Amino acid sequence: MITLTLLVWLGWRFGQQRQGKPQAQWVVVAIAVSSLGFAMAYAIALGLPLTPPLLGFLLIQNSLVAGVAGYLFWCYGLETAMIAHLTVHAVLALLG
Repeated sequence: MITLTLLVWLGWRFGQQRQGKPQAQWVVVAIAVSSLGFAMAYAIALGLPLTPPLLGFLLIQNSLVAGVAGYLFWCYGLETAMIAHLTVHAVLALLG
């Protein structure tokens, strides 16, 4: 979430020249970029041999979860994003 906040700040600082509140476009871009970065880091951290289909699946799956968590963080705070992340892991553990 540090990356998300930093990206929004950069958009506000340089894209809006520090005028008003951060615009929605900067928040959307920040969530998208940080979600993709999270997904790539997560895929690499698994330590599995990353075939193209597996890498694509991991990037899509983790980007979606990270995007939802980023939205929840921005709208409702860190605790809500953490609970959502925990819930995803709990559901996957029960299914697995």
